[in-house]
Amino acid sequence: MKKNFLAGLVAGSFVLGMAGMAQAALMVYHNRASFLANAGPTTVHDFESDSVGFIRPSYYDYEWHPGDVRDFGDFSIDSTSYGIYISEVRENSGNKDIYVNTASNAASLNVVFDMDITAFGFDWIAEGNDPGEDISTFSFGGTTWDLGTLGDSGFFGLVETSGTIGAGEAFSFGQNSISWSGVSFDNVTYSSNGPAPVPEPTTMLLLGTGLIGLAGTRCRRKK
Repeated sequence: MKKNFLAGLVAGSFVLGMAGMAQAALMVYHNRASFLANAGPTTVHDFESDSVGFIRPSYYDYEWHPGDVRDFGDFSIDSTSYGIYISEVRENSGNKDIYVNTASNAASLNVVFDMDITAFGFDWIAEGNDPGEDISTFSFGGTTWDLGTLGDSGFFGLVETSGTIGAGEAFSFGQNSISWSGVSFDNVTYSSNGPAPVPEPTTMLLLGTGLIGLAGTRCRRKK
């Protein structure tokens, strides 16, 4: 009886675990309004209150200075890649943003949060040198998305629909190019308190069935 009880518990845990995994999804948005409708309460950092200046990359004087990490409150920007030529808080036509100039996707500027979040989005502008070759990119969790070529602009956002995106994970900006070119981003939008996921009906049914099975097993043991 004890073996049957343990086997049922393990099997039930496995099935529920698989059902939970099936719910997890990272949704991609290219429209800010749609992103905000699914991100829950958000915070926007527009860099307007930050001082203009370089976030010195390792490309400069790398033997003695490994590069900078600049703190922006809830997140920091890591400019430690050796392939970065320039990264900075930039004032551009009366607006402040973040600009990075890299040689290839081997170099990337990373945005890293101090806490778990459920959503991350930003406005972007591709500022490459060659409209046919230089592609601005964004990477997260092993996946890279092409943002666009010279002159393109838009919005990009990610929403985790189950669980959270862990603190310390890097959101990376770079260039798919053979020459030095750049990408800028602004209005970083994030959420750290999204709504809890609602279990699917099948998951609730499995949980109820498992509890009934466990109760039956205990009754048999008493007899």
